[in-house]
Amino acid sequence: MADQYSVATKKNWGQNILDSLVGLLVGVIIFIAAFFVLWNNEGAVDFSQAARTSVPVAAGALNSEANGKLVSLSGKMSTADLVGDPQFLKPGSYLQLSRQVEMYAWQEKSRSQTRDKLGGGSETTITYTYVKDWTVNPKDSSRFNQPDQHVNPPLPIDSMSFTAVSGKIGVYTIDPQNMELPKPVSLKLTPEMLLPGESLTGNMLYSGRGTPAAPQVGDLRITYAAVPNGLKVTAFGKLEEDALVPYLHQGKKKLYRAVKGTRAEALLLLAEERTTAVWTVRIIGFLLLWGGLFLILNPLNAMLKVLPWLGVAGRWMIGLITLPVALALAVVTVIVAIVAHNIWLLLALLFALGGLIYWRGR
Repeated sequence: MADQYSVATKKNWGQNILDSLVGLLVGVIIFIAAFFVLWNNEGAVDFSQAARTSVPVAAGALNSEANGKLVSLSGKMSTADLVGDPQFLKPGSYLQLSRQVEMYAWQEKSRSQTRDKLGGGSETTITYTYVKDWTVNPKDSSRFNQPDQHVNPPLPIDSMSFTAVSGKIGVYTIDPQNMELPKPVSLKLTPEMLLPGESLTGNMLYSGRGTPAAPQVGDLRITYAAVPNGLKVTAFGKLEEDALVPYLHQGKKKLYRAVKGTRAEALLLLAEERTTAVWTVRIIGFLLLWGGLFLILNPLNAMLKVLPWLGVAGRWMIGLITLPVALALAVVTVIVAIVAHNIWLLLALLFALGGLIYWRGR
């Protein structure tokens, strides 16, 4: 059952005006930062395009012609090393073994509600809700609003990964510890895989005063995921004799990654990741612009709060006015950034502009 506590804070009209002026300064910083976010996003290295230029190399034989080039190797990724968890799990045939530790702990959630009052004042009520749940990142309970009744012990064991020291794809050696590997998949545990003194509860290691059905605060459960040995992958990197090493794109950004599947599947995944990342940052940039503009105009709204209904109308009006402005600024910034970061597109536009000026002059 969740615990709830509420804290109310009252402010007069002058305090709200002062807060809105501080918010205006914050809004200016957010507004300016949004342009940098959008601009840098369009200029970020597109590894999906870089990977498309890679030279496909057969993993079964050395290829001296591709030496020093960005290549893609497709084949089984294997290692002769045995990888385990020194605390709980015997060494096994994995490229990488990941340990996930969860604690049953208190979690604090807060919800804020502000009511405007006649005369420009306001009352803000923050409701803190405390629930117990499993988490990989238990919070420091000393920072809770109500710490005495909701104590989390420190996490005694960390989540971590163990990776093979060496590996191969066909005849080429790789460095698994320096390579971005495919996402680990859940590992089915058996009693034979555990170190002496450990025992299984379902498919996990469990410790604490409670049980999986009735856990207590501070209880731990440990599960594992692994990148199996012999996984079919496509790896991207620079070919150096009989080794695949990190490739520095434009001499700066490292491309050294293994993706599960064929070269076509790997290129498709990289393209999807790139599209998702670009659009996520574009949306974040737009929201930063919108939020920044709202904060910049918020002092006007704070003055209108002398009458509560006027303050509500003011918030809606500012939101509706700033929305299209922020959207237009975001779109223009993205378009300009795309052109500026693409030298050939920029030259084409300049050539077209020069032709238009010449034609108009004629």
